[in-house]
Amino acid sequence: MEVIRFKRVKDITYTQILFVTNAENYYIEAIYNKIKGENILLFTEQVSEKEFTVINFLSEQEKKKHFEINTKNTANQELILSNMLLKIGGSEKDLRNLTTQTERKLKEKAAKLEAKKAELAVLAKELKDKEKKIILQQKEIDAKQNLLEGKEEELKLQQASLDSMKVQLSQQKQVLEQSLFILAEKEKIINDQKEAFEEQKRQKEKIEASNALADKELKEKQAKIKEIDERLNESNDTVETQKGVIYVFAAFVLIILVLIAFSVRANQKKKQANLLLNKQKDALHKQKEEIEAQTVQLESVNTELEKLSIVASKTDNAVTIMDAEGNFEWINAGYTRLFGYTLQLLTQELDENIKNISGNDKIRNIVNNCIKNKETVFYENKSVTRSGKGVWVQTTLTPILDENEQVIKLVSIDTDISKQKEAEEEIRQQSEELIAQKDELKQQNKEIEEQHSSIQSSIRYAKSIQNSILPIHDNINQFVNSFILFMPKDIVSGDFYWFAHLPAKDGYTEKIFLAAVDCTGHGVPGAFMSLIGNRLLNEIVMEKKVVAPRQILEHLDKGVIKALRQQIRDNNDGMDVCLIRIEFCKDGKQRLKFSGAKRPLFYHKKGETEIRILNADRKSIGGTQIKRSNVQFTDQEVELEFGDKFWLSTDGLIDQNNKERKRFGTPRFIKLLNEIANKSLQEQENEFIKSLITYQGSENQRDDITVIGIEIKEHKNS
Repeated sequence: MEVIRFKRVKDITYTQILFVTNAENYYIEAIYNKIKGENILLFTEQVSEKEFTVINFLSEQEKKKHFEINTKNTANQELILSNMLLKIGGSEKDLRNLTTQTERKLKEKAAKLEAKKAELAVLAKELKDKEKKIILQQKEIDAKQNLLEGKEEELKLQQASLDSMKVQLSQQKQVLEQSLFILAEKEKIINDQKEAFEEQKRQKEKIEASNALADKELKEKQAKIKEIDERLNESNDTVETQKGVIYVFAAFVLIILVLIAFSVRANQKKKQANLLLNKQKDALHKQKEEIEAQTVQLESVNTELEKLSIVASKTDNAVTIMDAEGNFEWINAGYTRLFGYTLQLLTQELDENIKNISGNDKIRNIVNNCIKNKETVFYENKSVTRSGKGVWVQTTLTPILDENEQVIKLVSIDTDISKQKEAEEEIRQQSEELIAQKDELKQQNKEIEEQHSSIQSSIRYAKSIQNSILPIHDNINQFVNSFILFMPKDIVSGDFYWFAHLPAKDGYTEKIFLAAVDCTGHGVPGAFMSLIGNRLLNEIVMEKKVVAPRQILEHLDKGVIKALRQQIRDNNDGMDVCLIRIEFCKDGKQRLKFSGAKRPLFYHKKGETEIRILNADRKSIGGTQIKRSNVQFTDQEVELEFGDKFWLSTDGLIDQNNKERKRFGTPRFIKLLNEIANKSLQEQENEFIKSLITYQGSENQRDDITVIGIEIKEHKNS
């Protein structure tokens, strides 16, 4: 800061404040004209020419005020003065204007307050609507979630059933493949046995032909021998008659010897032929036994083949047998039932090769890989039946190998999996629906979060409005020592505390007023009531100058009824109040006067051991006519001493429950006050908080909590 002294008028330059002593009042007109229109605050002393002043200090003989203000020149100098300066130094016209302006501002503030109330009412309605909507949405979300969980459980069961069906189908396919393989092997054995049987039959026919030829030769030889015997007999007769012919006899003997030798030789050949015939008969007998055993085995194989044939014809699976190139050789009845084609219709109307009729676009690679790798392959495809119906099948393609490990046949087994596909499609659609519903839920949650954020923002703004009406703690502590425990249940509160100060004036003593007020409800609805209650208390005490506590409550009661139009509306909102007035007497003493609407006052006289209670009147502020009481509010007075302590409270702490659903209660509250009455106010506040936390535990706060502690101290009258 720099101080400059101007000795001449022409030396005056711009400065923020210009002070002219009464010694230079002669030059005041020139000085004013020099700075006129400049943003300079002019101070003068005892200038009689008021048209050249801005703030003019008066002589000490003027007892009404110490200075006067020229508001016209203030405006010319583009200066804005505080209302406090105008109250002290303004003219009566300025004071009237100030009063009018103040009233106008109050009305504007009241109008703004009403507008803000309306806005808060709209916000409250929107909040309730949004809360209802959120509850409905949450219920809908829970229902959908339960439905989704049920569907997921059902899908899990369906999937488990499908997995079980797949396992069974796989097992059936394996059994059928093994049966077909066994069938092929047994067919091969039967063919080999048939060829052996035919060969044995041919050998038998050859042996029988050989035996027939040997019998014929034997018979011819026996006939010749018989003929020789007859001739021999005839020769013997001739010898008898011609005994004398010795030479002839000797010739006959020689012939007989020759014939005997020939006969012996023929007998030996016959024995050899019989021996060979017996060996052939034994071989034929053995072959017959082998053929009979093979016949029994063949009958067993035929029985198994009949069973396999029944399986192949009765199974729902479509079975085809193809050559190594994939050309159809045989199909079962299941194929005809499933697709509507016989083998002849299949090859004539579609194609002879599986590669040209399959609905799988990779069928060629599948078949080639099956043949190349000589391993069973699995694939799925959608086929069209002869009637034009689409059917999904799962195909098992198995290669049949010969003794040289070369593929000689292909066996395919088609299983109808249309229901499985339908179930999978349903699962897919349900999954898509679940995803869509989850996305919708996310969007709804996002909207709810945005709505919640908007609501919270509005409520926080409402809190800033509500906090602006609460008294400044230091202003209270100018007159008494105090602590204020203020704990809203929600962001904004239905509880509020109120303070007013009336200085000594016009013969009245200095007074302060303090109240703890519990409005109907909590949160936003309670906050509306707190704004109404605070405005009415200020109007009653600060404007209407009503100072008796019972009269303040009566005016407050009427004001709430009028503000909420409870005479014509079924509205029972109101408030419970603990109100005290402390009067600072001229003799230095202090007196307390109390009036309560359902809220008592607790106090402790210095030096005593027990807490005292001033009971409240059993009547609330506001409410419908039906529920109103005829009880009148009363005043109760207490002579105060330094060190006396008082506690004003709402019922929030007393009504707080613990996990056993038991209230904190008034007896526990009084017991706590007795235990902490002799402690400092700061310690008392800490004990209240500690007791609340211990008793409440994990339970939610039930209501707004307000406790105000006061200690009387010495006060110098204003």
